[in-house]
Amino acid sequence: MENSGTLTKKDGTKNNPIVLHKKLSSRSLLSKHMPTTNTPDFSKFSKGNGLTNHVMNIITAKELSLDEMKIALFIYEQYCFGMLMGIELVALRVENSVKEALIAPKNIYAKSPSLKEVTKYPIPKTTLLEMLKKENVILEQPKNLPTYLNKLHDLGLITLTVFSLKNDIERIENNSVSIEYAFIELNSGIINAKIHRRWGKPKNEKPVSEPPAEANKALTLATDLATISKNKIKKTRK
Repeated sequence: MENSGTLTKKDGTKNNPIVLHKKLSSRSLLSKHMPTTNTPDFSKFSKGNGLTNHVMNIITAKELSLDEMKIALFIYEQYCFGMLMGIELVALRVENSVKEALIAPKNIYAKSPSLKEVTKYPIPKTTLLEMLKKENVILEQPKNLPTYLNKLHDLGLITLTVFSLKNDIERIENNSVSIEYAFIELNSGIINAKIHRRWGKPKNEKPVSEPPAEANKALTLATDLATISKNKIKKTRK
């Protein structure tokens, strides 16, 4: 699997911004399950309809576990109702002894690798795991969250940039603890692309006679998510 979570250390300032991972980069897991697609460019696929199109894309991805489906659905929900320009800045790991470092008001600057423009993002006040728990999205293996995000990246569902800030590292005594952040960008092309019937089978994989248990559980979760999304849309339109 491509190491999308290579940790970089920058100031995150306007003069030394975080450079986001290139969106149209090679994703080995994507090419394994969809041999005709090496990068997350889904413009060639026909378009689906409605909010549930991408839900189907997620729950039919055989590579994903139930935990990974939950995270993918949560990111999609955040994209629909709150993410900044399709990109969300989150804290991945914050020890209790250094949580105060996140409270101080400040921003992190980042830029696309192909653009000069720098964008300012408010620093997160909580971790991604805490965000999930707040919405009652409970993971069976929460310690594997970074691994799950890497898999979503390598499957082309998101683009992930993991980093830590130099000033955070320097503020912590003996450099024994660090705070890790991540930019999570939902690859917008996949939202409308109708690919749930296009996921291929990896070589040497035995045929499956019935859907895996994880997919059945995720379908129930997706139905609940769709209901919540529709209710939010109704409230927004009032």
